Amino acid sequence: MIVRPKFEIYRQSGTMQFIRDLLDVLPDPLAVTLDVAAKRTALNAVYDQLNLEWQPESGSLITPHIAALDAERDDALNGLKATLDAWGRYHYDASWRDAATILVNNITSHGDRIYKMPYQDETAVINAVLNDLEGIYAGEVNTLGLGSWVANLRNLNNMFQQAYLDRNEEIATIQPGIIADLMAEMLAAYRTLSDLFDARHTVAVVDADPLVAQYQTVENEWNSLIAQYNQAALRKTGGNNDLPPPEPETPPAL
Repeated sequence: MIVRPKFEIYRQSGTMQFIRDLLDVLPDPLAVTLDVAAKRTALNAVYDQLNLEWQPESGSLITPHIAALDAERDDALNGLKATLDAWGRYHYDASWRDAATILVNNITSHGDRIYKMPYQDETAVINAVLNDLEGIYAGEVNTLGLGSWVANLRNLNNMFQQAYLDRNEEIATIQPGIIADLMAEMLAAYRTLSDLFDARHTVAVVDADPLVAQYQTVENEWNSLIAQYNQAALRKTGGNNDLPPPEPETPPAL
């Protein structure tokens, strides 16, 4: 018998991944053999629909672009700071050492690990740094010939901010409530499939059907998957790591 997933403590992303993994455990050809193909197809359909509608930050197509821009601006800022630090310490020209020291101290005053800040905090801090470099410290920037470097960092930060706003607008287009409705529909489709699988398995056992071994193999893999997800969900919620065996669903009527 299929045991009960503790969906109530799964995160949405965890529920989605569980269903994806289950569909792999019960591929369509095997579902046909075990006479549960229609219910598997129904579950797969609502999963696909939810996957299209559900676009949190990790699911947005813009996210890889944002990550790439963030890496570029991190490199630009870190490279600028490292260069200034080296020049401030070792440049042969005293005027360059002085200018570099002024600039690196200013950048450091905004934060020692700017590149580790949350996206929007980093954007604001970099803007503040750039305002200083383009304003009160423009003379030092010109002395060191770093105008192009500063302009590139400004461009990258602006591009990042625009991409971040574009992603927020994309996520905001999701209709309120549609995710919750589709999630409920997907879980209902899952339970229908689970109940039917148990019913078919029970009949196969009673009839000494040769397919019993295949039902049992799928059941074992299915229950193992549930145990793994239940255990992981409990760990994330601070629950007891020694999860007792999940309780089975109510036996379906044959």
